[in-house]
This record gives sequence, structure tokens and C-alpha cells, in this order.
Amino acid sequence: MFLCCHLKGFRDVVPKTLLQKYKFDEKDLELLIGGIADINLRDWQRNTTYAAGYTAYSPTVQWFWEAVLSFSPANRARLLQFVTGSARVPMNGFGELQGSNGPQKFCIKQWYVCNATMSLLQCNPTE
Repeated sequence: MFLCCHLKGFRDVVPKTLLQKYKFDEKDLELLIGGIADINLRDWQRNTTYAAGYTAYSPTVQWFWEAVLSFSPANRARLLQFVTGSARVPMNGFGELQGSNGPQKFCIKQWYVCNATMSLLQCNPTE
């Protein structure tokens, strides 16, 4: 009974004919609902903007990406959760990341974290 109710509710939202037409399966549904489980660091970097004096070539930014590269997948997801409020990447990648006011690329700038933004203090991690 429980499963039947869920299936009926799902079909009320997504018609069965639409699922059949586009050969939509459970994996497609999981991606649509949950986003991409694996965090593609290259995609993240390509869809990042920089502000407040930072560029992709700033030493602090380079150290940040080196640190993220060394993270386990779980820690990358935790970082993403901390900055964006979600540990999942949108279905079509970081280019579709949403901020509080709609589409917004991941942004690295100085001092504060807000709306898919990671702010870094200028520092040398080897000092």
C-alpha cells in the first residue's frame, strides 16, 4: 500500500508517458533529485569566479585548490556543504550552482562566507 501511494503521487507529478518517452530510469531520477555524487574538481575550478583582489593565479587560491585536491570525496562534499548549503553538485555541474538569488557561480573572495562564496584570508600555509 505504501509503495503504491508513492508511485501514484510520483505519477501525478511526472506522467508515466513522459518517463517512457525519454527512457527515464531510477538513476536519472536520482541525478535529478540529488545531483552528482562525485565532485569534479576541474568543473568546480572552471565554474569559479574570483573577487576582492583574488584571481585564479593568486597564491592563496592556488593553495586552496591544492588543499581541496588532497581532500577525500567526503571532505570535498563537506566543504561544498559548508559554503553552499548543499553537499551535492547540481545535475549538470557547477555551472548551474544556485545562490540565494538564483544562479550563481562559486566565488572565492576575502573575508566572509555567504551565498556559494568561500572567502580566504591571505596567508602562506608553510609559515
